[in-house]
Amino acid sequence: MSQHYTWLKPHPLWQAAGDDFRQPAFFQPHLFRYDSDAFVEEFMAAAAAGDAGALAGNVAQSVEAGQTLKLFQPAHGSFYLVSGSLCCLEPGFPQRAVSLADGESVFFVLRKLMGDGEYGWRSANGVPAGWQAVGEGGRGLLEHEERLPLNLAAPDASGRTLLFGYIPVSSKETYSAGPATLAQLTGAPESSFTDPRADELQSRFIDQAAVLVGMPLNRQIEPPPAPTTPIRLHMSVFTLLDLWELLARPDVLPDVATALRDNPNATFTGPQAAAKAQLLSFLKTTQWTASRTLASALGEVAKKQSQLNASEADPAALGFDNSYRLDAVLFNGDTLRSRFEAALSADARPPVELPKIEPGSDATYVLRCVYERPQCDPVQRVISRRSEPFRLAPFFDRDAPARQVKIPLPSNVSLSDMRRFKKGVTFMISEPMQRKIAAITGKEKDLLESNPSLNPEDSGGFAFICSFSIEIIFIVAFFLLLMFVIILNFVFWWILFFRICLPVPKKLLGGT
Repeated sequence: MSQHYTWLKPHPLWQAAGDDFRQPAFFQPHLFRYDSDAFVEEFMAAAAAGDAGALAGNVAQSVEAGQTLKLFQPAHGSFYLVSGSLCCLEPGFPQRAVSLADGESVFFVLRKLMGDGEYGWRSANGVPAGWQAVGEGGRGLLEHEERLPLNLAAPDASGRTLLFGYIPVSSKETYSAGPATLAQLTGAPESSFTDPRADELQSRFIDQAAVLVGMPLNRQIEPPPAPTTPIRLHMSVFTLLDLWELLARPDVLPDVATALRDNPNATFTGPQAAAKAQLLSFLKTTQWTASRTLASALGEVAKKQSQLNASEADPAALGFDNSYRLDAVLFNGDTLRSRFEAALSADARPPVELPKIEPGSDATYVLRCVYERPQCDPVQRVISRRSEPFRLAPFFDRDAPARQVKIPLPSNVSLSDMRRFKKGVTFMISEPMQRKIAAITGKEKDLLESNPSLNPEDSGGFAFICSFSIEIIFIVAFFLLLMFVIILNFVFWWILFFRICLPVPKKLLGGT
């Protein structure tokens, strides 16, 4: 029975005498672009009037001929609709009315093209979210596939109506992808994907230690005598804490973390027991500093985890001396990572969180409209052909239209006018922050010279609630913007592309 109905392009765009009946585009839904917030009203008005010219003028087209269609973001001022006509396969293609009373429905689905197949998005009724291959050359429908609504426009003079829906060009949804899923989606072998826990070890500890050693923490613009700064000691201790907390996570190596804290001579049982023992042995024989091994340093940090995680924790006050201060990387990062990976359980490997929709990527999408008749046995579904393939533009896209943003600056900036601006922006300034502000007030030159005398702070015992004028804040921010653009122009030479200023009669701005 499915051959009795079909999806065609919007009927106002049909050519006279059926000149386009044999063109492939006649049997696929069309995409429309609008550059106005009133895009729904504009589309419905054109549909009700049967205005083929207005609809044709808004058919989405590629920026350059021969390129894949690109859909821009609402932030760019662009909005997109999909529309089609549901018709009977009879001479003249009479319209098929949707019987909502019988449970019939119309909707469209978003499909992602990967390889030679279509993938539909599943996320409903407890089913793990993700893209799944669709059979039947894309003319099938997945169980629990996301259904996007189609709406009914007002009928035109001939009594025909258009079905249309809003195309989502971004999404906050994500899905979890393990090695098998990644291999299926990309075509790469599972072995090519690294364990994200090992990557986290690399970024949170191994690379961080190298950065810590290379940081010029004591650099001064002028070389006044400076006491030994505690910053490197603090960062060294907190880097160790990051490593121990990573090990202690339930999906990483909690038994190794417990051994480091409570009993470095502990033994392990179960899977990866030998690999865990090798990792612990490596930590016990590898130096963090010249006088302290990684295992001993991690054990002491672990015992004071709660104190170190307290607000304004001071490692020096908790008994951590310069034997914890990292001045050179003495451990082999590659060996640590390989021992760490060998000890991990593959069963506990966390998946990678990937975005459902990837603006700015090479991912290509299509849409299909669906008419469903659940009263039939079996359920009858009429699925349209693919829409034109499209990609999604990122927020910063050179081809994207610029939504006009006009922010009028205050027209009068005399003292008498400035004092009348309402103080409508309030900041809660804590006592430590207030002490910092008080320490540098009047000593701005010393701040630029990194004078260590600014470090001591006298406690005033009070916090503050400070209210500011948003108008003056904006003026200050505007001048700072211009200053930094001019400074950076010496490097980037972009000021010619930054602004266009046109004279406007003062009366139009509300001045006199």
